[in-house]
Amino acid sequence: MSYIRSTSNPEGLYVYSDGEFVNIHIDPAFARGPDVKHGLRIPQEVFDTACKKWHKTWSDTEHEGFSIEEVHVFEDDLTPVPEGFLNQDMLRESKERFEYYGERIPGFMEADWAQKADMICDFVETNPEQEYRSDMRGTRFAQKLSWQGNELFLWQVTWRYMTSRFSD
Repeated sequence: MSYIRSTSNPEGLYVYSDGEFVNIHIDPAFARGPDVKHGLRIPQEVFDTACKKWHKTWSDTEHEGFSIEEVHVFEDDLTPVPEGFLNQDMLRESKERFEYYGERIPGFMEADWAQKADMICDFVETNPEQEYRSDMRGTRFAQKLSWQGNELFLWQVTWRYMTSRFSD
């Protein structure tokens, strides 16, 4: 059975089951680990159970050594985004950032979304004591799949499409 084919996603991801194992092949740019160049082979029951657990809660999960974790990474090299990092895109998309700044900026809660993003940018520029970085590389949230010391990174839209069959 095929979960997803490589022509339908930017990761070049191809996931299929041979009945016993789920085989995951991906563009090497989206993989880390000693054995990942050959793809991952995860027991079918382990993969399916972890995916079902994840789909119920949409949060990080683990089953028998296979883990699924949401991570925030730079688009160009998949390195983790440091704690406290901000750039313009992140300010516009992060609900948590809006809640954080909403308590600190007068009139914030009454502003519309575009005004809120501008207000945050102004706040960041005028508060240099905060640890912010001016790195403007694009960032994304991804799902990190880990198995036996190997890691694969999938953009969330691909992961959600691939696991939609596990919904109740």
